[in-house]
Amino acid sequence: MTRKSRQITLGAMIGALYLTLCHAQNLLLPESTSFAIQFRAAEALCVLAYFTPAAVPGLTVGCFLYNLTFAGALPLDMLVGTLATFLATESMRFLKKHHYIGLFMPALWNALLVGWELSLYIGGAFWLNALYVAIGEAVISQNLCQIIRNECIFHPTKINQLFDFIFSDKFQILLRNRQLDLIAAEQLDIDHGRIIGKGRKSCHILNQFRILRR
Repeated sequence: MTRKSRQITLGAMIGALYLTLCHAQNLLLPESTSFAIQFRAAEALCVLAYFTPAAVPGLTVGCFLYNLTFAGALPLDMLVGTLATFLATESMRFLKKHHYIGLFMPALWNALLVGWELSLYIGGAFWLNALYVAIGEAVISQNLCQIIRNECIFHPTKINQLFDFIFSDKFQILLRNRQLDLIAAEQLDIDHGRIIGKGRKSCHILNQFRILRR
């Protein structure tokens, strides 16, 4: 797999994870991803921008797809929310040598852009809406992001080893062997069912013959 293909695949995986986490959270805690003080746990994935450039387009597309598929999204969410995620992750990528400053980027950009959007559609003072959004983003950034970042910083090779394994030939062989095992097991069940079916049919014919003899 080429480097470009690897980055595209990794970005797609990150975007799909963001989309899945947002919908799962909204299912378990309805509307918690769209309140003024929102706690969108998937925003913690922004920390991946420190480790791979694929996180920037991945999270941007993931945010766009969630705002597109979420029924409670505001009309401009697809544009404003997506732009906020892009600017936040791109800023974090730029500030990867200054981790603690970078962790405030999601709160900053979402406060400015989403706060403006809330003032436009819902009303209220811009600074108050911006503060509400910043609180939710800051809680996620300074807690979940910190946990993920510390785990990766304390073990700097872990995340790279994981990515290398996912895209390695060994992993592809394991997946292929697993698929072959499932196909073989399914075929065995089918053959076993046929044998049982034939056995039952033979027993039925034998019983009918015995009845006729009587």
